[in-house]
Amino acid sequence: MKGLLIKDCKLLLQQKKFLIMLVLCAGFLMFNTEDSTFLIGYATILMGIFVMGTISYDEFDNGYPFLFSLPISRRDYVLSKYVLCIASTLSAGIVATVLSVLLGNLGAESANLGDSIMAGMIIIAVCTMIIVIYIPVMVKYGSEKSKIAMFVLAAVVGGIGVICTKLQEFLSMDMTPLASALSNLGNAGLTLLAVAGCVVMTGISFGICVRIVMKKEF
Repeated sequence: MKGLLIKDCKLLLQQKKFLIMLVLCAGFLMFNTEDSTFLIGYATILMGIFVMGTISYDEFDNGYPFLFSLPISRRDYVLSKYVLCIASTLSAGIVATVLSVLLGNLGAESANLGDSIMAGMIIIAVCTMIIVIYIPVMVKYGSEKSKIAMFVLAAVVGGIGVICTKLQEFLSMDMTPLASALSNLGNAGLTLLAVAGCVVMTGISFGICVRIVMKKEF
């Protein structure tokens, strides 16, 4: 797996101009917006998408048959993608959170420092969940078809959300107890809940992606 990670890192270094552009855009937003939560989400999501570009490089010019002719297993290949993507997104999110706190974008008062860091961690966890959902979709459908698949998935999720909202109104369901329970968790509890959800989603996504790669013919 170490060789796969080195390969992907060298591929990413070939796109260093694009990466520098992303960093400059993030820096511009950092100094010109008061909504630091947007900055954290922007940095995390874009870094994840940037790193997932290595999957496109692997499928380009019939690259998969060559990769799997090497002494690596398909599970190792999937694991290397998850390690690289998660490490990159977490690093980008943590750096963005630290810089935002240091620059006072998340709150200048020291009393709010802990809450600001927890808010950043929640955003990072949610963004990481989005990334790990996208990885198996991209592996299965390729770089082009995966965009359509994610659009359809987002539309389905949105439709389910609308249906649930209408159903709640129709049945006159009281969601106050749930809202109260979530508020009683506090920022620390919500952070742990988001991190736990991220870990569970990553495990499920990894298992699905391994099955996809095992069954796929290259």
